[in-house]
Amino acid sequence: MTVKTDQKKQIIETQPEVMTGFKQTKGSWAKFIESYADVPEVFKPFFDPLEKAGRAMPHTVTTPTYEGYIQKTRQKLVCDLDNELYILTKQGDTYQTMVFPFKDVQLIEVNSVLLDTILTICGDTKFGGRATAYLRFNATSEPLFNPFIHKIRSSFSTEKQVEKSDQFLDLAKANYKLSSFARSSLLNGEKVYEIVLQPEIRKNLLKHLTPHIHRTVFPAHVYLLTHHEFILIRETDLQNRPDNYGGIWDYAQLSHIKNMSISECSDGLLKFTVALNDGPALETRFQPALRPQIEQMIDQFLRSPAKA
Repeated sequence: MTVKTDQKKQIIETQPEVMTGFKQTKGSWAKFIESYADVPEVFKPFFDPLEKAGRAMPHTVTTPTYEGYIQKTRQKLVCDLDNELYILTKQGDTYQTMVFPFKDVQLIEVNSVLLDTILTICGDTKFGGRATAYLRFNATSEPLFNPFIHKIRSSFSTEKQVEKSDQFLDLAKANYKLSSFARSSLLNGEKVYEIVLQPEIRKNLLKHLTPHIHRTVFPAHVYLLTHHEFILIRETDLQNRPDNYGGIWDYAQLSHIKNMSISECSDGLLKFTVALNDGPALETRFQPALRPQIEQMIDQFLRSPAKA
């Protein structure tokens, strides 16, 4: 059977668009909104009063919808305004609003694995109640979100000068990757009180045959206690991959930490718990040999003026 030209054209036009690898990757990128004119139509009602008042466009980013992926996500718009973080989530033809005053953010977590990044914001909202927001985007978009993270963290610090320190020399020798992460995570001028490194904890699976077959009980991680923050930086469970450059960063303001404690695990390891005020807790495992250092860090936390 011969298919006529018009029929061929109709068949081609009705075929679904092929989602190329580039288009799929692009569907995971966040987008910087430069002006009021660039704001997606659904979010314009939020910005109209700002534009009419002659206010400058705040730093604004839209998260991707992951178009072309199996699991799509709702588009979100993030902006900072008057020391508050606004997160607008598209709901059909309208949107829902979540607002975190900077001073009420308890925990910021950046989980970056390969090219996938999830930014978690946890704290008390402006309208009452505690909430957690999750923002997912391609790791190449991280620079767009760094200003939000920096502004929230900096709102608790009054220091302006960079403090030079040799405290990272030993850490760099033991784990250069985590040392680099730790250095770049510090705010300008923040004094570092304690640094504790726990190397990767492994368990041999074939103990009597070969030491090379093992599983990771807990990935390598480093604790930092500064003048205003507790910072936990961890490698991911994919640390044995040669192409893994990611990690997990947790930032908690000392004023939002309820307590720090140590408990024993059934496998002989110790568990370190950092409990936030009526919020989530950060839990890690470490070897008994590090107990004196952890206890010293807890003692320093209890004596910190930023705790109150």
